[in-house]
Amino acid sequence: MPYMLYLPDDFDADGTEQYPLIINLHGQGEKGKPDGSDNGDQLDPATSRWTSSANQNYQRSMVLAPQVVTDGPGTGNWTNYRELYTFEDLLDYVVANYPVNEDRVYISGISMGGNGAWFYGGQFRDRVAAIAPGVGYGSPKESYPLKDMPIWTITADNDSISFKGTLSYVNLTTQYGAKPILTQYATGGHGVSGSGFATPGFYEWMMAQRRNQPAMELQHPFVRIESPTTDDSLFTNDATISLSGTLGDETTAVTVVRWTRYGPDGEEARGDATGVTPWSVDDIPLVQGDNLIVIEAEGTSYSSSKGGMTKFRDNIHVRYMPVGAETEYPTVSIVSPDAGPDRYEVTTDKISVGGTASDNVGVTQIRWANNRGPISGTASGTDNWIVPDIQLEFGLNVIQITAIDAANNRTTVEFDVWYDNLSDSGSGSGNQPPVITLQDDFTLSLPVNRTAISGEVSDDGLPDGAGISTVWSMVSGPAPVHFDDVYQVDTFADFSAAGVYILRLSADDSEESSTADLIVTVSDTPIGAANTLFYQDFGTSSVYTDYISDDPTQFFNDISAETNGGVWSIDSGVLINVRSGVTSSDDDAGVTILRTMPEGTELVKVSFDMGIMNASSSSDLFYIEMGDYGSIIDYGTAGSHSVHAARLNVRGGGANKFSVRVNGSNVGDYPATGELLNWTWYVNRSSAEASYTGPDGGVYVLSAGATSIWIGDAIIHGNLTMETGFTAALRDFRIRLNSGVGITVKLDNLKIEDALNSSPPDYFGGWVDAEGLSGSDAVANADPDGDSLPNILEFVLNLDPGDPRNESERMPEQTIVQMGGQRFLQLVFDRLEAIGAVSVIIEVSDDLNTWYSGPEYTLLAAPAANGDGTVRMQVMDRTPLSGDDCRFMRVRVAE
Repeated sequence: MPYMLYLPDDFDADGTEQYPLIINLHGQGEKGKPDGSDNGDQLDPATSRWTSSANQNYQRSMVLAPQVVTDGPGTGNWTNYRELYTFEDLLDYVVANYPVNEDRVYISGISMGGNGAWFYGGQFRDRVAAIAPGVGYGSPKESYPLKDMPIWTITADNDSISFKGTLSYVNLTTQYGAKPILTQYATGGHGVSGSGFATPGFYEWMMAQRRNQPAMELQHPFVRIESPTTDDSLFTNDATISLSGTLGDETTAVTVVRWTRYGPDGEEARGDATGVTPWSVDDIPLVQGDNLIVIEAEGTSYSSSKGGMTKFRDNIHVRYMPVGAETEYPTVSIVSPDAGPDRYEVTTDKISVGGTASDNVGVTQIRWANNRGPISGTASGTDNWIVPDIQLEFGLNVIQITAIDAANNRTTVEFDVWYDNLSDSGSGSGNQPPVITLQDDFTLSLPVNRTAISGEVSDDGLPDGAGISTVWSMVSGPAPVHFDDVYQVDTFADFSAAGVYILRLSADDSEESSTADLIVTVSDTPIGAANTLFYQDFGTSSVYTDYISDDPTQFFNDISAETNGGVWSIDSGVLINVRSGVTSSDDDAGVTILRTMPEGTELVKVSFDMGIMNASSSSDLFYIEMGDYGSIIDYGTAGSHSVHAARLNVRGGGANKFSVRVNGSNVGDYPATGELLNWTWYVNRSSAEASYTGPDGGVYVLSAGATSIWIGDAIIHGNLTMETGFTAALRDFRIRLNSGVGITVKLDNLKIEDALNSSPPDYFGGWVDAEGLSGSDAVANADPDGDSLPNILEFVLNLDPGDPRNESERMPEQTIVQMGGQRFLQLVFDRLEAIGAVSVIIEVSDDLNTWYSGPEYTLLAAPAANGDGTVRMQVMDRTPLSGDDCRFMRVRVAE
């Protein structure tokens, strides 16, 4: 493996000083040639960051820049089996021949190198002190070995290559117990890692980390849990826990501190803390067993031009067991392979594991898992158990064995298995199919019809010298798909119609083959417009339980009532709850939809048809609520303010009347005679004002943290501030009937959308993301392919910004037409049908100095749809051509 090694000034190879070692992994564009002639191309900007005088003056360190080599199919990728072993050999060589402080080895990387940083951080977790992946995508199955690794990672919201993969790694490693720092820029695309690695304190943070030790908080940013303990774990008999602490970050203004609780089976609850530094949170609900509580601080990014935020975390493990519960955990031991080393090295692709387990109330089950599948299952036996033939992948495999007792207490032990597949003997005898990992399924919104698709293919190297061939194909879809290079794993795909497409990547090593499918949904809902997250009427079944399911995109998670909570039924396609008016401790009822709104949703529009009958008093009738409950909360319990985002309180208004209260403001004198009225509820949980088009067709402003409610085409609460202390995310929806008043409530056509349907969508920004443009290449007037057409014009004309224009691409055509015995100039061209706020202006001139536009100068024919997201434009100059006079027409595009 070619490499370059930087040695600091006054380096003394024979002295006693040991130096930290930073390993920087390059991106895809810096791969090397087999002859090593371009060794040095891998010295990307990150390398110069680490060798800068400022950083080296703070802490002298060595910087190693290895280079992968492309010399056949399936090579030239950090996560390939060959690169894994050659990287390990290179690391061994450098450690053996240079004075490396082996407790201070760090891995950074950009793009493909960021992917390598994620991968090698896990593969060599016992040799690495910290990792810094920049805009890396990666495979989530590699997350588990990083559960104790200090991590600082970088991405951008508009980086179509790394954004989803980075967030997936951050979320999974957090759930496993790591405390990753995430710098998430708002803009900058795939080129933001240079800014991230230049963050003040980044180098100092890295140098503070040590191998096999918890993340050091000597440098910013950090958040700390200080009460009720500074320890990493505690035991409690209480069903809730309150935490408090401080944070320290002298460079980033923290705006919010949040908490998330993960139960023993991944059950989630979340909310916002009170305050920043100090911060506190009261009564976090616990699940019986082991809970992980994560405190996350969120502040501004370190770049005013790119915006975004940095998130950093602390956590605590809380074991909750009620008084009187069985608290003894089972014991579990691995007997075979023998109980000696924590890491076993094998040369075959399977391993069998066996052992013993015991518990005072009896072991009920033994589960096993391998992170590299991810594959898992149940062992045979309990007190004496065995798992035969666990499938391995090259390199590190973390095998977990979990014993579960009759009280659902669990104990997990794990060990590492290193599978050296290069030692597997016999051509083909140990050959395994190639392993394919694709990016997450995603949605593309027309008119953007071109997008990057990517993945990763690895193999065991068998049969010798065969290499891997790959090919993309379309399994199904409403129209043909065009691939830029069908044989490349990372390529571009073009779609011509809305619908669901299944794309398949196949890999073959000449003896074994495998496939993986990518689902791409091409939506005709414009980017930035509202997407329907949930819709349900009640016309398909007269049994209300048929509308209850675990799938919140289709059905309710719960429709229920206690003994005196009324009776649910469906009549004429309408859901109805009839309440008798009996007041008791079990008079609650309601409906709940969980996890309907994706994380990060800030603008929500909810509409429904609702009728109320027999209201007679002025007391509370029921509540309509949104928040982050995480589970079905008893309808008689409001819960703390921190689990709410927005709430409507429906109250009686006298005989057969009702009103609506929001944050103490009570408005309305509406008929409670059972008539279905159309309600529309707008909520803005963002930090900026937003506009929306109301049911009456007018445009209205909704301030940050405000709500508006309409009944029919009349606004009853306009731009009203929501209740103080409501800090939860917009994730869940419920209607809570907890009044003893005898009423009938009717519900139909419930619809939840994730935007307000207001300002024109940012089509151009979506196009830039889909084309993979970043940095200076992503701005409107840039010309990445050098064809003299700026991006904004290539966008409007539906051209490829990465390739110079050619004859097959339709440019505006200037013609001369005859009309009424005179000749006129005419422009004919195709443009995208939906372009948002971008303006297309046709101008005319007779001297190329002064240009005129408008209907008095040009005549525009009605655009004709081409059926592919573009329209045919025909524009004629109103001034006829005469004599030798010159006349010109042009297309001008402006943001």
